[in-house]
Amino acid sequence: MKILILYKKFFEKDRNTITEHLYSFKNYYHAEDFCYVNVPDRIPRYLPYFKFDAVILHYTFLSTRFLPSEHYWQEYISNLKNIRGLKIAIPQDEYDETDRLCDLFKKYKVKMVFTSFTNKTDWIKAYPVSKAGSMEIVPVLTGYVDENLEKKIHKLDNYVEFEKRKIDIGYRARKLPYYFGEHSLMKTQLVEKLEPKLTKHKLRVDIKNTDSQYSVEPFMGDDWLNFLLRCKAVLGCEGGSSLLDSDGKVKRRVLDYCRINPDATFAKVKKICFNGKDNNIKCFTIGPRHFEAIQTKTLQILTEGKYNNILKPDVHYLVLKNDFSNIKKIVTILKDKKRCNKIINQAYEDIVLSGKYSYRKFVELIIDKIRNNSNFINSSSLGEKYKYEFLRFFLVFRNTETYRQIRAVFYILNQIRLGRGRISINIK
Repeated sequence: MKILILYKKFFEKDRNTITEHLYSFKNYYHAEDFCYVNVPDRIPRYLPYFKFDAVILHYTFLSTRFLPSEHYWQEYISNLKNIRGLKIAIPQDEYDETDRLCDLFKKYKVKMVFTSFTNKTDWIKAYPVSKAGSMEIVPVLTGYVDENLEKKIHKLDNYVEFEKRKIDIGYRARKLPYYFGEHSLMKTQLVEKLEPKLTKHKLRVDIKNTDSQYSVEPFMGDDWLNFLLRCKAVLGCEGGSSLLDSDGKVKRRVLDYCRINPDATFAKVKKICFNGKDNNIKCFTIGPRHFEAIQTKTLQILTEGKYNNILKPDVHYLVLKNDFSNIKKIVTILKDKKRCNKIINQAYEDIVLSGKYSYRKFVELIIDKIRNNSNFINSSSLGEKYKYEFLRFFLVFRNTETYRQIRAVFYILNQIRLGRGRISINIK
């Protein structure tokens, strides 16, 4: 197969979960079947010259829709119309600026969407046929167990058993904007309301919120894994949002209002900016962090929720009531090493060792869906294969220092041709 994957790399050092998701295709299937193209500005003009069996629009590529400029978004995706192949989208954060996704799906004939919406009712609201066109929608998770990460964890210097870890309870989260709805408050409240209760019990805690979306500690690279390995237990909740903001109007109202009223409470912002609109969806989902905690054998203390019916309360994690009323019980259990280890090991056995929730299974699902889609035509002509192999070679070569030097030489020669530069030669 010849599969093109369009993505966008925002930072040199991304979160592990992003790189794991992006490269799961080549890591857990035939690597030669995938052609990765980073799209920093707009889709390269040479791609329409090649024919692909499938074109995967990765969520990093689709996240460009969050930029304020509608004109930039349309320019960014415009070359999609000329790329040949079965088009597939794997979006995330689908409760935000969803109309732009719908427009893309319909205009560029996307035939399959792998959604993080867990309820059919919600994805019908987000992707009505009238806006998005007719397509197959398949629910998936936002992240999975990575086998390569499993090997890495055991090689880290501070990998120790539960009893030897220095921090009793750890937590890090970004303080989310109010336009994600009431559900997003839980991440902040885990720190603001729970920290005073925990300090009374003389526990060694390290729980913090950050206002910065791009904070590098401890979210990037291996920093998060090392943090987990210092913690006996970690707090958590379901990811997602309770507010579907399809056209982005709620987001713009909230940002404008909070710019003028930075100290406004959620209740005030909700009343002024989106009164009566919250809880129009229930996009609550298990996330990569839950899997990372299980892989590092860190006990999870999670607020009440369904967790995609994958994690079971008191079997895979300790349940923290949403009003935090059972914190004494949690502290008591945390001191029971035998019970904690039983929960940790059960979660590891059911989630990691079972292989049910691995990236390997995720990739197999997508490949099977591609092969079974009525619009899929396997183009196996010799000419197309040679062209595809040339493209893969070119993309590897493009990232080398030699290519950059050649580009620089041609740039200088072109500037001279246009009369914008000159060559000076010093002979000593």
